Amino acid sequence: MASEMNLKKKSKKKLEQVPWIMVGACDGCGDCVAACSRKGLQLVNLDRKVPNAWLVGYEECTGCGRCGIACISGALQMTGCVDWALERYAKTKGGPYPSRFKDTEQKGEDT
Repeated sequence: MASEMNLKKKSKKKLEQVPWIMVGACDGCGDCVAACSRKGLQLVNLDRKVPNAWLVGYEECTGCGRCGIACISGALQMTGCVDWALERYAKTKGGPYPSRFKDTEQKGEDT
């Protein structure tokens, strides 16, 4: 019972940093997606010439920074403006442009 209460307290702890993705700099390599142990990052805009990463599962983010370390293009940086960044991700849950995810993409779908 006590350990369950400790888990609840830990999960409500405010994050010190979250990923900030500069869409124009993202080359769509997917290294940050692979580095995210919580599977919060996904490649979006797969129908574009260069897809980009986006923090789709922002609720799952722990702010660990692995994605930022994995990003060799520098398009993903960790920011301390947590509230502002999370608000951005909440408003644009599917990505910065109308997008499709790998797991929901269907052949013959018009976009």
